[in-house]
Amino acid sequence: MAQGGGVGEYELKAAFLYNFAKFVEWPAAGQQEEFTLCVIGGNPFGAALNPLSSSPVRGRAVVVTRLSDPEEISRCNMLFVDALALDRLPVILQRSRDAHVLTVADIDGFTRRGGMIGLVSEDNRIRFDINTRAANDAGLRVSSRLLSLARRVLGDGTSGTAGAEGVGSGMEGNRP
Repeated sequence: MAQGGGVGEYELKAAFLYNFAKFVEWPAAGQQEEFTLCVIGGNPFGAALNPLSSSPVRGRAVVVTRLSDPEEISRCNMLFVDALALDRLPVILQRSRDAHVLTVADIDGFTRRGGMIGLVSEDNRIRFDINTRAANDAGLRVSSRLLSLARRVLGDGTSGTAGAEGVGSGMEGNRP
């Protein structure tokens, strides 16, 4: 937690993960009774993901779990890839695509490497890029509202900057 009662970087990123889940549609085959949010690599969130367990996503209870092996990815709906898993990124992305898992990371260039949503720090704010081709290849549908809030949308033929700045969306935030 940041000094002065502010929200820390990973508490803010946890809120982004929760909101991403509300703006992405999974194929029926990827629907489970619970919404499973996984983290692979290190755990930069500490306890910041714990409050999500009491906040349902689309009427489904959220379960947060840590993975040590990419073989476990098929049990996830969303996967945060920590930088400590960078050496396994190709296999993580392949397994995630095959299992209809939304991938998110704050690794530099994540969306250019085939990840779906990359969190980026810009002007003391957390923003995000979206790779629509990667999401579509996994059978996921990203809402137009989320796309409009993205800093950049890749894979749609434009790879440019989206128009909206996230005003009133609850998706932007100031870093402490």
